[in-house]
Parts: sequence; C-alpha cells; structure tokens
Amino acid sequence: MQRLGLIAVGNETHYIPSVNKRTFDAAAEFSHCQSKTSVLVYRFEFLPYFFYFRLIVACLTGTSGEWEVLEDNGLCLFKDIACFSYRQHSVALAVNKYSIQLQVFKPSNDSLTKEVILEVRDTIDRLLNDLTKTFHRKIMFTVGFQCSKQEVFSDLDGCFVAEIELTGKGNITCPRHQMKNHHILRESDLLGYWKPDAEIEKPVSVSTGDQFSQLYEEGLKKFHFKTFEKLTRVGWEALQIYFDTIFPKQLLIKIRTSAKQDKVKKIFRLSDDQCARLFPDDKSDPSSSSFDVTMMYQMLRNRNPSLPSPTKGWGRTPSENHITQTDDVERIRMYRNQVVHEPDATRKLNKKDLEKKGRDLAQAILRLSNGTLQSEIIKVMEHTK
Repeated sequence: MQRLGLIAVGNETHYIPSVNKRTFDAAAEFSHCQSKTSVLVYRFEFLPYFFYFRLIVACLTGTSGEWEVLEDNGLCLFKDIACFSYRQHSVALAVNKYSIQLQVFKPSNDSLTKEVILEVRDTIDRLLNDLTKTFHRKIMFTVGFQCSKQEVFSDLDGCFVAEIELTGKGNITCPRHQMKNHHILRESDLLGYWKPDAEIEKPVSVSTGDQFSQLYEEGLKKFHFKTFEKLTRVGWEALQIYFDTIFPKQLLIKIRTSAKQDKVKKIFRLSDDQCARLFPDDKSDPSSSSFDVTMMYQMLRNRNPSLPSPTKGWGRTPSENHITQTDDVERIRMYRNQVVHEPDATRKLNKKDLEKKGRDLAQAILRLSNGTLQSEIIKVMEHTK
C-alpha cells in the first residue's frame, strides 16, 4: 500500500484514507468560518475514489512537513474531507462523485493572505499533476468553480464553470444559466485569491476621510427611527438594482409567457397579490418597480441552486463581517421587517444600537447598489432633524 501511495506511514501511527468511515457535517463545521476563499474545483471526466486517497497521502507525506492535520477533538481526517493547517491558514480538501474541491479559510475574522493561498494552490496543482502521470492512461481534469454555492461538498450538476471561461471577463452572465436561472458571475469573487494577476474586489463601505463619510457621520449624530425608516426605503431601491441583475426584464417576460401562473406562484412561493404583479391583468410587461421587498426576496431565495446562499443561510441574520451580496439581501429584508412589523421595539432601541443598525444598512445599500445610491443615503441623512 505504501508503494501505491495509499498509506501514510508515520513514526508511531499510520493512516489509511480508504478505511476511514468518519462522516463530516460541512454545513455545521464551517458555519463559524468568517474568512474563506471561493472553492477551487478540479473537475474530472472520471474520478476513481482511490485517486483522492492518494492525494491525501501525498499531502501528509509530500509537503516537507509544512502541512499539518488540523485537530478538533481528534484529527480532522474524514471519509470525504481532510483539513490541514499551513502558515496560519486552514485548508479543506473534499471529494465527491466528479471533483476534488479545495478551500482555504480562517475560523476568525482575520484577513486571508493571497500569497499563502497561491502557495496552497501550487502545492495541490503539483501533487495532482504528479499523480495523474502515474496512470497508464492519464486522468484528465479541468480547473474551475461552482457557479452557485461556494462550499466544499457542493456537487451541483450543471453548475461547473471552467476557470478559463471566467479569466479576464469581469462580471458576466453565467454561461451555464442564461435563461430561467440567469445570474451574474463576478470574476473577482471567484478568481480573486486563486490567480496571481486577479484582483480581490473590496466591498464598498462607508469609509472615513471623504466628503460622503463626513456628511454621513454628521447625520448619524441626529439619527432616529424616522431616519432609519427612510433608509429602509433606499434599501428597497438597492434590492431592486440587484434583483434586476438576477431577473432582468427579458427573463421576467420569459417567465410570464412560458409558465402557468399557478406553477410560478408555487416555485417562488408568492402570494396571490404578488403573483398578480408578475402577471398583470392588462397583459403588460412585468416590472420590478411594482415588486415589494418581500416579493423580490422570495424570488431570489427560491431560485436556488443558481444563486449562492447567504453565509449563514437564508432567513438568518448575517454577522457584521458577512458581506456577500445575498448577505446584504438578508440585511435589507431584516431591517425592513423590523420597521414594518416591529416598529415599537425598534423605536425603543437606544441611540447607539439604532446608529449601529443604520450604519450596517447603509453599507449594505452601498455594496448591493455598487455605490450608485450614495447620494440617496446622503439625502436621508441631511434631512434628519
């Protein structure tokens, strides 16, 4: 077995991946991880399971001792995943029917280091290329990403996009989902950490030192419930901007003309009134301008698997450092509901807590609208009395 690369021989213990039957709940174990890369996917036309076992052995024996197995009530070695530590970063290697998947993360909110992540990728690229050469017929793989959920263990048929299809393209319509499941892929989100020349796009936020920040901070001094309520209306505009990138008008028309109303209502879990907005009585074209926050949220949430879920999942309050686009969709829905359904409780919040919510909402609006609603935020803050 050692000659075949299927056992890692140690001084005191040995490890045979093929006999490991321990299961791993990725959703539960990775839910606390606040800083993480997208998932790099090595997609195979044919993937013998023992090929993954050999890769894990190679990581244990062929990395000059720089990679160590993570420990958490025992070694983090499981049937379908192995977790390592390298230069203060954690590395997860998972396998499913068609692919080997790689993700780098940190349990804390500490920033990831691109240099380290590139070294991790170089190591796995080297080990995989060495392993494929040992077969009488070379096993071929393509490197890319899942276009939707970015989690190790994701195995969504028809959701793989090759790296070459994304490189140098910026923001593009997903080549796997151009009609009913249309959505946008952001090159910086997927490739940012994994390619030396790719940029990591920093989310738009309320920064300090510029004119906008000064006006915003001045408005916060007088921030109260009515200001927060007005800000949630700007949140509706931000959500509409994002919604239109996922459901452009042509797609809404396609949905209306290609599916029966009852079927659409069931798919997106819409109320009678909401469905009527998608299917106007006068047969006019539907428009997101007539959709409320709840309707847009329902349509975005219930069109999975094409759209990545928020960091904690749909319907859960995102943490302050969770700033993906769908995290901000959750924020806008959450704050709108607090104003509409819990106004008395929201009014009773102390000024510090209300300011914190206002700042969080403003940052979500800026990110989701790509900064285009900055002037609208200022208008709300300037009219605060």
